[in-house]
Amino acid sequence: MAVAALIGMTACETDEPQPNTNTEVPTSISVADLIANYTTASGVYQPVRQRANGDYGSNLFTIDTIPSGGPDIILVGRVVSDDMAGNLYKTLVIQDINDPKRGMKISVDGSSISGLYPYGTLIGIRLNGLCIGKYANQYEIGVASYNNNTLAMNANGKVGWVIGRIPLNRFTKATTIYGQAEPDKVVINDITIPEILNGNIDEVAGRFVRIKNVHFTNQYFDTNGNPTNCSDGDPRTDENSGVFAPTTNFIGFSQSRAFADELGNMCCTSVSEYAKFAYYRLPDAEYVGDIVGIVGFYFDNPRYASDNSDWSISIRGIGLNGTVNDLVDFKNAAGELWQPKEWSETDRSTNNRQ
Repeated sequence: MAVAALIGMTACETDEPQPNTNTEVPTSISVADLIANYTTASGVYQPVRQRANGDYGSNLFTIDTIPSGGPDIILVGRVVSDDMAGNLYKTLVIQDINDPKRGMKISVDGSSISGLYPYGTLIGIRLNGLCIGKYANQYEIGVASYNNNTLAMNANGKVGWVIGRIPLNRFTKATTIYGQAEPDKVVINDITIPEILNGNIDEVAGRFVRIKNVHFTNQYFDTNGNPTNCSDGDPRTDENSGVFAPTTNFIGFSQSRAFADELGNMCCTSVSEYAKFAYYRLPDAEYVGDIVGIVGFYFDNPRYASDNSDWSISIRGIGLNGTVNDLVDFKNAAGELWQPKEWSETDRSTNNRQ
């Protein structure tokens, strides 16, 4: 009986977050103050991950610790991420409750995070004992992790300390939910492509935005950062196919697909080949609308220094099966709304998308 009771008590400990019946929200540190007060130029963990191309990579990857003792350091924000369509993986992004123009990525070692923390949920995270660091020059909250995978692509440049995922059980214990999800309280910040490309990384990366009146160009950024025309190839085998994210031959990086405003300024979406909409065709250029998503920044190679591919917008979905739609009112000149269509062999010959 004692053993059974012990098993029962252990089984009650889960990773499920518990909503807080006390809706009094604590004082929050701002994202700006978090970066200003708890980060250093090169971090406190060495050696950090580098690439093998030289010292251009200095301080692109850093880890700083947040004090474990002392007063509580709490970051309060509203969830803007949604992983139901599979384009965000083990990632939570919150909007600063103090300044909706600031956001922070949080790396959590758990899948289907949106099932625990839905879009619009107000949460407070006790940061004491966690880490803040740059991953390819964008700050995120996580823990220190040592990468010793010598078989990875460009492995020699990736061995070392890097900001890593917070164990799910640890994250749920550090996080408090305040009330129910309130999506209408999320602030969508209007921004232009030039404002993104010319923005301060620390201020713009992680921001939840809307970019108005843009169209897809049926292009991607190649390995040298140049916009290159997509093909009409099978996305299961053709890495250049004109879909949101064709195969990467099991490498697993997110792929860029270019969009432009009426002046020709270009940026790109960032979509994983594991997203549910990965093999859906890009909207033709005649369709113009608004893109909503989370601004991201990734730079770890000097060949990308002179182009726009280091900035990207992570779209959360395109409206399939009731999931969120981040391509808003994409219409052609006749007022016809763009309809998502998956790539297929049967209609390949009827599409002139070379």
